[in-house]
Amino acid sequence: MSQVEMAGKLKSGFMLLAGRSAITKVLQIASSLILAYKLIPADYGSFGIIYGFISSLLFLTDIGLGDILIQKKDSITKDELAVYLGVRLTLGLLWLSFFIIIYPFLITYYQINFPYKEYVPWLALILPMESFIGAAIVDAQKNMHFKNFAKIELFETVILYCIQISLAFLNFGIWSFFFAIFLSRLFKTILSLTFLKFQIKPSLNFGLFKGKYRQGILFQLNSIIPTSKAMLLPVILAMYLDIHTIGIIFWTSSIVSIPLVLSYNYNSVMFPALSKMQDSEDSLKELASRSMERMILILAFLFGIGGVVGDQIIDLVFNKNWADAKSVIFLCALYHFVYSVRYLFYPILYVKKLSSKRTIGELCMVLLEYLGVFIFCKTYQATGYFSLLIAINLLALYYFYFYSRDWIRRFTLVRFHLLFLIILFINSLFNVYAFPHSSYVFLSVAIVGFTFFYLLLLSLFDFHFRDMARVYLKKVKRVAI
Repeated sequence: MSQVEMAGKLKSGFMLLAGRSAITKVLQIASSLILAYKLIPADYGSFGIIYGFISSLLFLTDIGLGDILIQKKDSITKDELAVYLGVRLTLGLLWLSFFIIIYPFLITYYQINFPYKEYVPWLALILPMESFIGAAIVDAQKNMHFKNFAKIELFETVILYCIQISLAFLNFGIWSFFFAIFLSRLFKTILSLTFLKFQIKPSLNFGLFKGKYRQGILFQLNSIIPTSKAMLLPVILAMYLDIHTIGIIFWTSSIVSIPLVLSYNYNSVMFPALSKMQDSEDSLKELASRSMERMILILAFLFGIGGVVGDQIIDLVFNKNWADAKSVIFLCALYHFVYSVRYLFYPILYVKKLSSKRTIGELCMVLLEYLGVFIFCKTYQATGYFSLLIAINLLALYYFYFYSRDWIRRFTLVRFHLLFLIILFINSLFNVYAFPHSSYVFLSVAIVGFTFFYLLLLSLFDFHFRDMARVYLKKVKRVAI
């Protein structure tokens, strides 16, 4: 595949996934709005703890074979996909049994109490379902069939939030979450099987991946380490924070982390694209650097505007149960911005065969976060928690940049720092001159004002942005003529 064809597939793939993200964002906002009226923070906390535990087990159903199949130069055979499916299905059933055993201890420790809580273990049936979904996604990413990948993800998202919103209106309470997740994952499994044409049957022919399991486990450790926080971190947070505050942390993250989907989409497209271009290092560096610079621009704007106007939106849209989120929403948005930029380095590390560096970085981050919770959360609560996350993710970003710097221009990191400071400056400006009460007029002024200051400061200090803006302005003029 030529570089021009690759660039075309990369662009169309990202646009498809970005379109899916836009629909996801609208549905997630609607769902969060309705559920915020129907639920209290303690409900969000209870759901976040239980589903976070199951989500961590989802990553433990894989040992990195999917990443191995995507990274290899030649195409995937049916036998390889069958072994991938067999291994994940076996592990899924194993962790399903584990969750059924551990669940009674989970609800006792957190003193979780909501109607019919004893029936939650059936939700863990999504663990073996994930094996079929994973096989379809690996096949789609490897062959750069981003349309199929987008369909799989979009289908689940639409089903998830439509069911969630409908059940919330019918006063199902916290069960709106559980039913929606189970049914959307079931439909996603069926769709994945149709993309596989029901031709892939599980196999345990371990010899097919002989000598590659160690590399696969390193790949998967990169996901298991941070996602293990979903199990362990709530255990530690519960020592210092009540279920209400834990619910505020989960809910605030669900609101402002919506643009983070763009980072996941970026990696879903970039990793297979870079893997296919391994023979042309110059093209790899150019693609990696320029793509990352543009993504940082987009993410800074989305997270920045969310953080600046977040407290106004909470006042205007959500009920008083969520008022405590106002004090942390900007810090939460800033944390997710740094996290999303750090996440953009991963495809480069994978293609350079430096996945072990990500493993080390992720492990150090998790340990620092656990230590920081002990030190900060007792005194500073959620504010201290998000401030700590910002600092830890900044350190991780510098660490990953060190091993990726030969593929990325220095200006890429300069742009990140500039945008980080711009977000802090504009937020400070709005805090000083904010109106004493919330209103839709002020919200509109804040959105327009942030956009204006964001573009103005970039135009003054970022010469690459000026060059890019000139190119787009010329294109607009040609279309207008």
